[in-house]
This record gives sequence, structure tokens and C-alpha cells, in this order.
Amino acid sequence: MERPDSIARRRALALAGSATATALAAGCLSDDEAAADDGETSSDDGSDNGDSDDAAERDEADEDDESTETDAKGDAWADVEEIRLSATTSRFEGVEPEFIEGEENPTLVLTEGEEYVITWVNADGKSHNLELWDEDETVVDGHSTEVMGEKNETRSLEFEADAAMSEYICRIHVDWGKRGDIEIATGDRD
Repeated sequence: MERPDSIARRRALALAGSATATALAAGCLSDDEAAADDGETSSDDGSDNGDSDDAAERDEADEDDESTETDAKGDAWADVEEIRLSATTSRFEGVEPEFIEGEENPTLVLTEGEEYVITWVNADGKSHNLELWDEDETVVDGHSTEVMGEKNETRSLEFEADAAMSEYICRIHVDWGKRGDIEIATGDRD
């Protein structure tokens, strides 16, 4: 017959083993801690294994990628004069230029001082409009279309890109996430 305290000790060891296995599976322990739990010893000489430098290099690479992506976006937008969108209750969807086709609430990259036309089609027969907002969520220079609710009807908004513009929205569905960013580039498109 076993003593009651040996059962408790076995139960405690089993629970500790389960907790260690769970921590290892979750990646919570470093290699040094895992080796120590397995009965192995390891030494830490205090030297840096380079992880922090690797992380810094990855961060710099990510920033370079973002910069390149923004430059590439600007280049793609250089010859764009008309933007076509499809409107539903939940989003605007890019139609033209081709590189925004199918994209939900695509970011529009515009050049300050250049003329543009945004044409949108009512894709679902619900009421929609389009407004150009600044950072304070107010319409910039009256740039908005009337509300329309006829399926397949279109509206166009002609405007000059202004540094104050930060997003385009549907006033009726803005709280549902129907809004897209506007990035204003300076300089000529050419």
C-alpha cells in the first residue's frame, strides 16, 4: 500500500511536467530554460547572441520596404486622372485604375494641385454618397456628391487635390467602415 504523501508527490510531479510541456509547446521558455528543465546544464557567458541587432535590422528593412511601397504607389498613380469606384453599404471597391481593382476602400494617392475625377456606381441600390474629408472629418471645399439610391446609377466628383484631404467617405455608412485614405503627394505627376 502506498502512503498518501507519495500520491500527492507523484500528482505534483505530473502537474509540473504537464505545465513544462505546455510552456515549451507555447514557446514560453528560452532554450536555456528548456535545457535546465530536461536535467541538462547550460552556461550563459553573458555575450550577446545578436538577437537585438537582428531585430533592429529587420525593423530597418521593414521601413525601407514601406518607403519603397509608397514610392511605387506614387509611381503607379502618376498618370491617373479618373478613379472609378463601386459603392455598397459596407465599402467602396476599386474598379479603375486596374491596380486598385477589387481592393476594398483603396488608398488614393493624389498629387497636390492636380485635377481628378472620382466616378462611383451604386452597386446595391441602397442610398450612398461620396465626400472628401480633412483630418477633422469635415468636407473639404464642398467636395461631395448628392445621395443616390438607384442601382447602377453613377455620380462623378471633379476636384483639385488639396493637402487638406485625408480620406473619402460615404456619410451614410462611414460608421460601418465605408471610408478610404487619401495620400497627397507634392510636386508634378510628370
